[in-house]
Amino acid sequence: MPMISTWIAWRYFRSRRSERFLSFLTTTSILGVTIGVLALIVVLSIMCGFHRELTERLLGLHAHVLLRAPDSAQDDLTREQIESLLQDESTVLVTPFVEGEAIAQGPETVGEAVQGVRVRSLDPQELPFMKRVQFYFPQGKENFSGVILGKEVSGTLLAHPDFEDSIRLIAPLAEVGPTGELAPRAYRYPVVGVFESGIYEYDTKVIFLSRENATKLLGEQISRGWNVRLQYPEHAYKVVARLRQSLPSGWKAHAWSEENQKLFQALRFERIVMNIVLLFILLISSFSMMGVLFLMTASKRKDIGILRSCGISPRKIRRIFLLQGFWIGAGGSFLGTFLGLFICYLLQQYPLSLPSTYYLDVLPVSVEFTWVVLFFFCGIFFAMLAAFFPAMRAAKEAPCEVLRYE
Repeated sequence: MPMISTWIAWRYFRSRRSERFLSFLTTTSILGVTIGVLALIVVLSIMCGFHRELTERLLGLHAHVLLRAPDSAQDDLTREQIESLLQDESTVLVTPFVEGEAIAQGPETVGEAVQGVRVRSLDPQELPFMKRVQFYFPQGKENFSGVILGKEVSGTLLAHPDFEDSIRLIAPLAEVGPTGELAPRAYRYPVVGVFESGIYEYDTKVIFLSRENATKLLGEQISRGWNVRLQYPEHAYKVVARLRQSLPSGWKAHAWSEENQKLFQALRFERIVMNIVLLFILLISSFSMMGVLFLMTASKRKDIGILRSCGISPRKIRRIFLLQGFWIGAGGSFLGTFLGLFICYLLQQYPLSLPSTYYLDVLPVSVEFTWVVLFFFCGIFFAMLAAFFPAMRAAKEAPCEVLRYE
């Protein structure tokens, strides 16, 4: 009797140990799905935050729609004509602009500080719409009588409005000389302000002048057009498509994102590649889940044989193991989604500071709930996919063979 009771206890302990082992492997599979879904949500939310921050900063400097005149045009289009072409679109502001290339020389007191710049006109009506651009004027009074430098341009030229500095702007091909060749034109302007857009390309190259001063400086090399700001920036592509069919010959219409098309394409490609890389986490966890379910089918062969001998169909056996995979995927996806949203919430409430080289003070986070739902179902899909082959194997078990050897 003692030997029999010892054998029964050992068999029970071995069974319990096997169950514990399978439970441990199931837990690791759930954690694998959790980590994959969590990483997808957090990483994509950060990338969407960078995209949103960049978009808002670009919209601070750019109009939603730009109309550029051909080189031979002067003022072929008026504001009234543009508004009639826009028809029923919710147009907020239409302003003319001029721009061109120039060379900037710093104050005479600091030596030969020289830099190539892009001169753009700035209309006072546009300032309320440039909310993400930080302007600094001495004593807080807006002043357009001189030049407004980008923050990095100000540092390169060593010119600042607080010191009442002035810089010299040279337009290389601004006027026709006595010999018929294009000659430079130069003027000196006081530095009346500094702006910071948060975009390195603009802070290091762009300077603002009033439209009158910019037109006088640039002369023959001037580029003209109109800035159109819409109530709904997402309608810009539709507006541009319609304007291209009705604008006079030579005029070109561009949406704000087309001016930075390469940058947005690079960001989109980076986001796609990052999502593919992170999806491999779910793929790896699905392989471990498949191993767990194969072990489960092997340990439950006797139970499967008994169920089959009682008349349970292979379809129902297959459904049992698919349901097991579903619950593993659903549990991991739910936990990963909850933790991912919780981490994003913490990053929004307690932002992480970034080095100054990133041109952002804190780490931006923007949760896109459409992607969150998609990643939740991706976790379940990979789990069901991993459970498919073990379920098929369990359904093919022959009850006679199983009960003969078990």
